[in-house]
Amino acid sequence: MNDSQGMNSSTAEPGTQVEVVNGKNVFVWTGLMTGCQSKVAVLEEFAKQHPNSSIRVIFNSDGGGVDDCREAYNRILIMRILYKMHFTFVVLKAKSCAFWFIQCADVRIGLPHTALMYHCVRWKLEGAKSEHELSDARRSMMRNQAEFTEILCSRSPNPKKAARKLMNQISDGLDYDYTAKQAVKKGWLDAIYTPEFSQFSDTPDLSGLSLDVKSD
Repeated sequence: MNDSQGMNSSTAEPGTQVEVVNGKNVFVWTGLMTGCQSKVAVLEEFAKQHPNSSIRVIFNSDGGGVDDCREAYNRILIMRILYKMHFTFVVLKAKSCAFWFIQCADVRIGLPHTALMYHCVRWKLEGAKSEHELSDARRSMMRNQAEFTEILCSRSPNPKKAARKLMNQISDGLDYDYTAKQAVKKGWLDAIYTPEFSQFSDTPDLSGLSLDVKSD
């Protein structure tokens, strides 16, 4: 199956669908990872109807709920295995859990100014808690942090060493921003798309322009 077919899905969010752009299947993924399963459902429906296809995902997310993110990550992997789908993520922004989520893609493309950020897991603990509950929460957070960091570094040149180094860096609780170039070097992105612009050789005629502001 080639990648020149698109679809509309009743399971999609309003306006969310796989569209055909210049013969390529394109899906725009924006918003938090919290509640992102409706987006995954659109991709799954497309995959069932068009196995062996390629999809370009324009990705822009600040992160969100790690449980939803983990489920979405696994479901994308299943689509790659079961339906032989090929995903290329073009990343505008991937912060927090969205950063490790994009590692589910076959190809990860950054832009010159893609926004990337990673930090330690943060949970809300409401109400009175016993010492045992707090210890339990800490163990769970550390376990999840190790898992997510291993996913982010899974395609680094030395995954285990990279994960240990990153875990140590984010242990101070701060946010860490990375450039697309840094991400490629660390194995978090595959390449950076560099736009090409047409060369302008004529002398522009600006004689008709005015800086005067006229009121209505």
